[in-house]
Amino acid sequence: MTDKEIETALDKAWKEFVMAGKPAQFHDGIRDALVALGKTLGFKNSAKEYRVEPVYPHHQNSYIDVVWRDTAKVPRLTLEIDEGSNPRAIRKLLGNPSGLKLWFCYGPEKRFLASLARHAKDRAQEIRLIVMPAP
Repeated sequence: MTDKEIETALDKAWKEFVMAGKPAQFHDGIRDALVALGKTLGFKNSAKEYRVEPVYPHHQNSYIDVVWRDTAKVPRLTLEIDEGSNPRAIRKLLGNPSGLKLWFCYGPEKRFLASLARHAKDRAQEIRLIVMPAP
């Protein structure tokens, strides 16, 4: 499966999820739906809350919202979901070896673009920003 096919499937799943209604816990609901989508697309080791190296020295643990892995230990896709501009999400994505790094954001696109440029600097092109309307 190509990166473009993955992105198309994610975009479709996001729109279907948003159109289905507003769950009480939007973040957790979309996270769980994207883990299930990963398994449906053949990423058998898809997981939520995947532990990664802490992004700040004073944090003991850091977690990526969604990871898709097939049989390899290195994730094929890592995905963070945010409503606000979150520098930690950017650092977590940049700090892992996955080929496809996605930052799913919901809300005004302008603030996410500015945050990505400010916090990722010359590595911003490594993260694919996907901004969807807020539920």
